[in-house]
Amino acid sequence: MGLKPGVRAWSLTSSSDPALRDVIVFSEKALHHIPPNTVSPEPSHLFLAENLLHEAVHQSVSIHVLQHQVFADGYSSKTSPKIEIAWRAAHGVARNQFWEVDRAFHATCVYNQLLRFRRTELDRDDLTAGERASFQAAYDEGMPAVRYLMGQLELLDEHFTVHGRELLADLRHQTDQL
Repeated sequence: MGLKPGVRAWSLTSSSDPALRDVIVFSEKALHHIPPNTVSPEPSHLFLAENLLHEAVHQSVSIHVLQHQVFADGYSSKTSPKIEIAWRAAHGVARNQFWEVDRAFHATCVYNQLLRFRRTELDRDDLTAGERASFQAAYDEGMPAVRYLMGQLELLDEHFTVHGRELLADLRHQTDQL
């Protein structure tokens, strides 16, 4: 994707929508940005790969949630308890400081996969110094986030079905292995 003529500001790195199954859009920014906060002046196809993985995991989780009952009967995003996302406030992001249980579940699934990818990339011996620094910064930022989200979801496990709690247990196991 690109900007319309005359538009100067661009915030989209990559995006997907469960209504558009298997569709991922990304901008040139995906060569420089590892969400949420790592930006490199040096472009890398590995950053694009992470952004594609990020959106693919969102797609996979969305499909699983649609095909299997993950959340308890009566669960609604509109009435869901909110989980405070302190790191958004710490970075001056006034919006999205509180996430619903389903959104936090998505984020935890995504973080688990991205942290594995980042760890694999950090084990490579052919990274540039910029790539290594970016992956390390993103890894270091992601670890406390996934641990926090995991703990918050476990406190709210009554909003999950038996299958959903099994998924949470698997996520806990994955998180503990990071």
